[in-house]
Amino acid sequence: MAEMIRIDTEVLDNTGEAVPLYVYQTISLLGEKVAITDGGYFIEDLLHAKGQSQLSEADIKRIKQLLKGTPMTLDTRSQVLKLKCSVKQADANIALATKMLERLQKETN
Repeated sequence: MAEMIRIDTEVLDNTGEAVPLYVYQTISLLGEKVAITDGGYFIEDLLHAKGQSQLSEADIKRIKQLLKGTPMTLDTRSQVLKLKCSVKQADANIALATKMLERLQKETN
């Protein structure tokens, strides 16, 4: 099992805590990849801020609209943001994921 690394971003949640990203390596027959996820942190923080227990269809649609055109996706079943990329692209995509967290936070609150 691959080691998971936690990176605290400069993006702050609604309580002032750093929003984390989790990075780990995946290996398959197609080669090595890096997976970047928020571990569900963004959705949990959004629900807490809105006083909701689950995302509305409008919330899901808005988040997916904001992610359109980026390699980051929303897994609606597990409610996590995720991105897979090559090992060489990991640093750039960690920076991109951080920017996307910031954008999502600004445009969904």
